[in-house]
Amino acid sequence: MPSIALSDASTPSSSSSSGRSENKPPEEADEHFLKITGGGRPFQKDIADLFATFIAAIELKSHKRTFRTHANCFSTNDALQILESLKFSQSTRAPNPDQPKMFVTTTTNFLFSMSRKVAMELCQRFTDARYIVNAVDASSYTFKERSLYSLTPKGLHILEFFVRKTGIDIDHIQPILESQIACPRLFHFQRDPEEDKIVFSDKAMTALFRWFAGKRPNYPNVTTVPPPSLEALFHYTQRSRGVALMDWSDRGKGAVVHRNCFEAAEAVNWLSDFTTMVARDEAGEAMAHFVRMGLIGRIWTPRKNTTTFTAGAAEFVCAPKVIYHITEKGRDAAGWPERPDEKPPKVGESIFRDGMSEKYSTVHQHLRFILKERPFRALFRQFQQGILCDENISFWMEVDALSRKSEITSSAAAWPPAASQRSVRSNRRKYHQALLEHAQHIYRTYIQAGKAPCEVNPDHYLRKALCNFLDTVRVPEEEAARAEYAGDRHLCAIMHCDSEQLQTLIRHYSILQDYVFRLMLIDPFPKVFIQPALG
Repeated sequence: MPSIALSDASTPSSSSSSGRSENKPPEEADEHFLKITGGGRPFQKDIADLFATFIAAIELKSHKRTFRTHANCFSTNDALQILESLKFSQSTRAPNPDQPKMFVTTTTNFLFSMSRKVAMELCQRFTDARYIVNAVDASSYTFKERSLYSLTPKGLHILEFFVRKTGIDIDHIQPILESQIACPRLFHFQRDPEEDKIVFSDKAMTALFRWFAGKRPNYPNVTTVPPPSLEALFHYTQRSRGVALMDWSDRGKGAVVHRNCFEAAEAVNWLSDFTTMVARDEAGEAMAHFVRMGLIGRIWTPRKNTTTFTAGAAEFVCAPKVIYHITEKGRDAAGWPERPDEKPPKVGESIFRDGMSEKYSTVHQHLRFILKERPFRALFRQFQQGILCDENISFWMEVDALSRKSEITSSAAAWPPAASQRSVRSNRRKYHQALLEHAQHIYRTYIQAGKAPCEVNPDHYLRKALCNFLDTVRVPEEEAARAEYAGDRHLCAIMHCDSEQLQTLIRHYSILQDYVFRLMLIDPFPKVFIQPALG
C-alpha cells in the first residue's frame, strides 16, 4: 500500500482558574509517514484511528438507491474526497506543575494527506476490518465505486473508543449512536510492535476460543419472533453469544448427524466482527490454530474454490459450505455445561405490549421507557435479579438522579453571590456538598474496583479515564490518609472537586452509564421477550 503522510502541529496555551488565557506560538509542524506492515497495510491502531477520524469528519445521511432509502450512510465519492485531505484537532487540558492555579491546554492539529488511489485502498482496509459494510449489498466485501456504506456495530465501538480517548466533539454522530447497535466489547490481541502481527500463543488462543464458542452452544432460536423494531437487535444479540451452530448430516455415511457444527466462512466473519482483527487472513490463521490445538475439526469440504490458512502443520480450509465442528476437547476448553442441549424457552406473554412497541420505535427508546417507568422497571429488575445483574439498573438510576440534580441547580450554574446573599451562598455550598456525597456514594457502591458491593463491569478504558481524571484533582495528603477512605485516594478526590470538576465527573459517570445501558440492551433486555410474563 502506498504511503500516508501525517502532519501535526501543537499550539499550547495557559489559562488560570478565572478564565484568562495566554496563547503561545505554535510549535513547528512535524511530518511523518504511517508505519506499514510487510503485507502492505497500516498498523491496526492506525487503521482504527484513521477510521474514527474519518467518520468524525464525514456527514452520514440518508441516500436513495434502487427504490430504497438507506439511512446514516456515506457515498464512495464523499469518502474519497474527505480522505484525500483529512483534518483533525485534539485539545488536552492539564494542570501546570509550576503554577498550581494555571492550566495548560495543548491543541494538536493533524492533517492526513493521501492520493485518491490510496484513499480507495484505505476504505478497503476499513471494509476488511468490518468497520463499514455495503449498505446496498451486505454480502460484498469489496469497497466499490458508486456505492453506499454504513457503520457496523464494530465500527461504532471503534468510534466510541476513539471519542473517549481523545475527547473530541461528535454531536452530529450522537443520534446514530442512540439509534444503532454498537458492539459492547471486542476481544483484543497482543501484537508484535515491529510487524503488528497478532501473537498467537496457546494461552491467547484458548481465551479467544472461549470467546468464539460462547458460554454454551449457540443454536439460533428459530421459535422466537421479535417485534419488527427489535429484529436487528435480536439477530445481533443471538450472534454475539458465539459462532452460530447447527446439526449437519453426512448423507454419504449412513446419515450420521454431527452436532455443534458451523460453516467455515461464517466462523471467519464472526472473528472479524467481534475481535480487533483487521483482515480476514488474521481470522483464518486463528482458525488454523484452533485446528492445530484440536479444538475444531473438519467434516466436509467441497472440491473447488477453497482458501487454505495454515498454522504450523495444521490448516483451515475456508469456503462456502465447508463444515467444521467443535471437538470434545473444544467443548472442554470452552467450559460448556455437561448437558448443554437445552431447548429454547417457549414464547410467553411479554411484559411489553404492541402499543408500546409502536410508540417507542427504537430499541434505545424502548429500554429507556422501561427504566423510567416504575412498574416496568420493577418487572425488569425482577428479571435481572434472576440473572444476577440487577446492579446495572441501580447504577443507571443513581447516575440519572445525580445528573438531574446537577442540572436543576448547582454551584456551577448558580448566580454570582452578592455580599447580602449569605444564606443563598451557604445553601449553594450545602447543595454542592450533597452532590459530591452522592457522587462519592456512586463510586463507592458501583465503581470502586474490587471493593464496591454492587460493582458494575464497565469497559477497562472507561474506568481508567475516570481514575485518570480523579488523579488530577488536588487533595491534601492528610485528607487522603483518613481511615474512612480506606486507602483509596479517589474517594477523597471526589469530595474535593470544585464546581467545574464536578461537572466533568458527572460526564464520566454518564459515559459509564451509557456503557452499562448498552450492556443491558445487548444481553438481558432481549431475553425478556422470550420469557413468560413476570409477576
